[in-house]
Amino acid sequence: MELELEELAAKLVPSEEYRKDCQRAVLFLKSAFSQEFLQKGIPFMQGAPKMEMAGSAVQNTEVEGSDLDVVCSCLAGTLEEQEGKMGRFWEKLCSPPHSNNLEATDAMRLFPHAPCQFSVKLKGPGVPKLHAHVILDETAQLETATSLDMVIRQLCDCCTASRDLVRLVKFWAINHGLSSQQEGYMNGVAWAAFVLSFLQRQQHVPLVAELGDDGRKESPSADKPKLTELLRGFFQFVCAPQPITPRGISLEGIDCEAAPPPTSHVGPPPPLYIEDPVSAKQGIRKNLAATLGESQWARILEESRRI
Repeated sequence: MELELEELAAKLVPSEEYRKDCQRAVLFLKSAFSQEFLQKGIPFMQGAPKMEMAGSAVQNTEVEGSDLDVVCSCLAGTLEEQEGKMGRFWEKLCSPPHSNNLEATDAMRLFPHAPCQFSVKLKGPGVPKLHAHVILDETAQLETATSLDMVIRQLCDCCTASRDLVRLVKFWAINHGLSSQQEGYMNGVAWAAFVLSFLQRQQHVPLVAELGDDGRKESPSADKPKLTELLRGFFQFVCAPQPITPRGISLEGIDCEAAPPPTSHVGPPPPLYIEDPVSAKQGIRKNLAATLGESQWARILEESRRI
């Protein structure tokens, strides 16, 4: 079984062709973005509008064929003005020459903290279906050194088996229909953080506070634990009885009290609270599993018990 898991984990690692297609899609988007938002002759610089990859592509936890997230930030004006600019950006993508390489569609993904403006599909002969979701971040600037994606990447760098485990769990969640935010489940970032929280408790991954200035623990573990043991242990961690509900966990390797949901939240609080470590440093408590519903969490527990 260990060999089979290792083989499956290797197949889930994105191919070079997939990574190149992601880079092509971003380059085409940036070309149109620069024409719409940047002054002629001025490159992407401090304080200027930005467009960068986000999510699993930055974490290096993406699965072969997964969708790509692209974030636009630092757009001047009110939210309404920013959305108006994104509307003009959409129109530019729908016209030649940009429409020769990208097909713009309505938003195909839900994000709990930032509106997805639209999605695009990479065009071309022999190109596999690759969707990129263009997200508007109207509040924060993209600080890649301290972003949540970079924290997850740095934590994964400290354990050789971490990305294999994250990809296997994501693959399991996708195959069982447990990863769609539109249907009340968690997204890939929340699943990755959930896995890393387990690995911290197994002392395979350091705490966020232990990461050095370069994003690495002083002495990362060189031993690679068995995937069968990690996968079994993770599902036992998911199913462990909880004395307090909602369940609250952090990337500091401990349980934490769940923060109350925002006033805009409708219904009971999510049954799982995974604290965003970057927002927590800024004094803001944010739940990475904010879209998770009670019945959906019950189904996750049921499927985990079967494992």
